[in-house]
Amino acid sequence: MIIDWHFPTALEFSTYRIEIKAKDGEWYKELSECNGGDAQIAAANFCQVQVQTLLAPPFSLMYNDLVYARVYIIDEEGWKSMSAVQSL
Repeated sequence: MIIDWHFPTALEFSTYRIEIKAKDGEWYKELSECNGGDAQIAAANFCQVQVQTLLAPPFSLMYNDLVYARVYIIDEEGWKSMSAVQSL
């Protein structure tokens, strides 16, 4: 599953927080495959999460469930800007 984002005002290297909505309605970060603090992921403006990761806790999604993701960018005041929620 590819999660991508674009912030028109983003700096050349920015730090992102990528969150995925779980079956229970809560939003969780997936840091092993989609760590927005990783320079390569941040520069590419996308990450890829394995389906098996989404099926396991804390996400606990089922096959054919929509996957919802949102991305925040950090600015001088903290985590502020959020992308539109994506359904994948």
